[in-house]
Parts: sequence; structure tokens; C-alpha cells
Amino acid sequence: MQVRIARHTERLAEIVRFYRDGIVLTELGGFKDHGGLRKELWEVELDGDVLEGERLVAARRGRLVRRVEEWDEAVAKAIGTACAVEARRRVAVSPDLEEYAADAEGTAEGSPQFAAFAAARLAELQDGVAGYAAERARQARWLADELRLTL
Repeated sequence: MQVRIARHTERLAEIVRFYRDGIVLTELGGFKDHGGLRKELWEVELDGDVLEGERLVAARRGRLVRRVEEWDEAVAKAIGTACAVEARRRVAVSPDLEEYAADAEGTAEGSPQFAAFAAARLAELQDGVAGYAAERARQARWLADELRLTL
């Protein structure tokens, strides 16, 4: 099993064109406004060549294996809160980045995926790309532990 944590991008159309038209991967679908991602979490099985980039995983084919039943509104809020707590901890050593912690706290319950992104972006501003990766890995471990998943 492979787990992918999605990240916010301002260049979605460009990225879709790259994979769809450049690498010639089939676009199976899309979504807007997070497409209800907060409501369901799925285990995905990838097939064919799997490309692992710095911040994404792409494969020729993917199949939804099972819905992760343990994922619910309470877990969504809990991961958002955990990310807000981490962002606040980081701001203690970088007060100039206060707005990221405030964003994480303000979105922790209503938009936990954004709180997670804000915490990762704050880590990146402090520690570079490695900080972003480490924060996303911390988030993935939190989810795996909470939901009893294997990374």
C-alpha cells in the first residue's frame, strides 16, 4: 500500500497538463473545493510505473481498495488541531511567521487540510524543503497511528 498526502498548489492546471499531456497519464477525474475529501479517506492500490516526486506520487493506474472506516469528522478535526498545535510550537522560535500559526488555528476544525498545509509551509519557511517534508511525514505518521494504517 502507498499513502499519498495531497498538498495545496496554485498551479493545478499546469500540473494536470504536465501529467496528462506531457507524460501521457490518463486523467481519471477531478474535483473542486476538495471534493468532499474531508468526509472520506480511501486506501489506494497503485499499479504500473509509480513516479515518486518530492511532494507527490503518480501512477498509471490506481484502484480504491477500501474506505478507511476509522476516518470521520472527529479525526479530521483532531489532525487539524494537531497541525495547529505544531504550527504554534514552531512560531515560538519564529514570531515573524505568526500568520501561519493563526491560519492553522483558524482552519483546524473547518478545513483541517489547510491547517496541515499551513503547518508544513511554516516548517518549510523555517527549515527549507526538508522541513516541509519532515512535517508532512509527521502528519502521515499521525494519521497512520490514529487510523491504524501502514505507511
